[in-house]
Formats: sequence, structure tokens, C-alpha cells
Amino acid sequence: MSNPEFCVLKTDGINCDDETRHAFAIKSSGADARIVHVNELRSGDINLNRFKGLVIPGGFSYGDDISCGKVLATELISHLSDQF
Repeated sequence: MSNPEFCVLKTDGINCDDETRHAFAIKSSGADARIVHVNELRSGDINLNRFKGLVIPGGFSYGDDISCGKVLATELISHLSDQF
């Protein structure tokens, strides 16, 4: 039986994606993770439905500007709401 796979989101300003993926790679977690750039989701090359969950690591998405989290949230809602 294969481990469930989680999507670790990658985009400008998000950091700790490698560390997050590594945390899933530890055998005791019972899960796997794949780093996926938001553009792969937007283009349809990868669909969130193939994963058991979505992980958004910390950082300052789209730069350390006012409402940086709002930019990412707007992008996810605008382009990926059908996958949630």
C-alpha cells in the first residue's frame, strides 16, 4: 500500500518548502510530499485532486509587501477554486 501524497505549494517568497517536504519524507510520517509550483496548478499540468492535502509553507508569498498573503489567496481562489 502506498503512502498518501501531499502537495507542498511553491511560489515566489514561500520558503521552507524543502524542509516541509523532508518532514513528510521521514518514514514515521506515513506520508509523501511533492513540491508543486503554483504555475503547474494554474496550467493544469498538475491537479490538486491527486493529492490527499495541500500544505502552504511559511514565508512572504509574492514579497514582503502589504497584503502579500492576500495576493496568494486571491490567486488560489481565482484560478484553483474548482480544485478545492
